[in-house]
Amino acid sequence: LVGLSATIANSQQLTDWIAAVHGPTELIYSDYRPVPLQFNFCNNKGLFPLLDNSLRKLNPRLQPKRGEGDRRGRRGDALAVSYILNQLRQRDMLPAIYFIFSRMGCDRAVKEVSSLNLVNEAETLELRRQIDDFIAHNPEAIRRDQLDPLYRGIAAHHAGILPAWKALVEQLFQQGLIKVVFATETLAAGINMPARTTVISTLSKRTDKGHRLLNASEFLQ
Repeated sequence: LVGLSATIANSQQLTDWIAAVHGPTELIYSDYRPVPLQFNFCNNKGLFPLLDNSLRKLNPRLQPKRGEGDRRGRRGDALAVSYILNQLRQRDMLPAIYFIFSRMGCDRAVKEVSSLNLVNEAETLELRRQIDDFIAHNPEAIRRDQLDPLYRGIAAHHAGILPAWKALVEQLFQQGLIKVVFATETLAAGINMPARTTVISTLSKRTDKGHRLLNASEFLQ
C-alpha cells in the first residue's frame, strides 16, 4: 500500500499505528514542492506577496497606516470579483479556484463577472463544441443562468448543482478550458483540478454555531 498525502501533520504517528496493526511500515517524507506555494494578498492597490523577504513577517506594504485601523472590515471595502480576476489574469495566474463558502455567493459571483471573457478563440471553439454536445444529450441538466458564462470560461461548483452539470464543469476545468470556478469546499475533496491559483475570499465561514475563523487544517486543505 502506497499512500500519498500533503496534509498529514502527524505522519510518523500514523506510520507507527499502521506498523502496529499491519506490520513493518516505512515512512518516506519530503517537503520539496515541484510547484512552490506562494501566498499573496489582493487589495485596492494591487496584488502583493503576503510575507516579507524573510517569509516570517507580514509584508510592510500591507500594514495598515496610522488612522486606517477603524476603517478595516467594512463591507464597502470589499473588492469586486472582476478586479481580482483581472489582477490574476495580468500575472498569468489563471485558471483559479475561487473559494466562497456559500452556494448563493458562488452563483452571485458568476453573475457579477458574466460579461468577462477569459478564454481565447481556440478555447471558445472547444468550449462551444463540448457544451453544445452536453446540451444535446442532457437538456434537462442545463443551468440556463450560467450557460453564457460557461462559454466564457466561468463556472460555479457546489452541492446545489445537478451532478451532470457539475461533472461537465469538472471535465472542462481539468482540460484548462474553465479559467475560474467559484466553489464551496466541495471542490477541495480530492478532485484533480489543475489550478495555478486558489483564492480564499474570506477567512471565516458560517457554521451551525455562527461564524468562526478557518482553522489551520482547513486553510491548508
